[in-house]
Amino acid sequence: MRAHAMIAVWMNVANEHDREFNDWYETEHLAEVVAIDGILSARRYYNPVGEFRYLVLYEAIDESIELGAGFQAMLSKPTPWTLRIRKLCDKPSKRSNFRLRHDTGNAAGTGALLAIHSTDGPGTAAPQSCRDALDGCLRYRAFEDVTRPDAWLELYEFEKLASVPVARAMLPGRKDTHAETYQGIGTPKLRASA
Repeated sequence: MRAHAMIAVWMNVANEHDREFNDWYETEHLAEVVAIDGILSARRYYNPVGEFRYLVLYEAIDESIELGAGFQAMLSKPTPWTLRIRKLCDKPSKRSNFRLRHDTGNAAGTGALLAIHSTDGPGTAAPQSCRDALDGCLRYRAFEDVTRPDAWLELYEFEKLASVPVARAMLPGRKDTHAETYQGIGTPKLRASA
């Protein structure tokens, strides 16, 4: 199966709770989410100075998965550990559901990510051109927000974090753009093949 959608979740916990937060993700939560029908993988990222320090990307077969019974059951019946983690968050998490619009390259297990939020979108540039325009970019994907068709998430994936600042400086300016750089963390969780 191929992913045609992405559920992105941005979260923060106070620094003193980082260890437990990461343990929860790695030992309980990622496996719980990837077990939901339609979720294909989960990858985690970290930015020590970002508005939200943690980002997790769940690849899904389509944009209906977030509203489906499996995902909603997980949200409405949290485990005791999930309830504890929610209390440790120092501000509400942010979750968005995205529909894939452009995808080029291959970067399974990338070490770094440049995530760009924009109301301008990728425009008419070919996805291959977007990827090729940035040195070291292995994969480029553009997603349209399911609930806000004027909102976009573009992901430029790199092998190393050191490549991202150079690439970021090469991007052309666009209106209403917010960019964040993330380092890959933890172990990616992939759905077992049937």
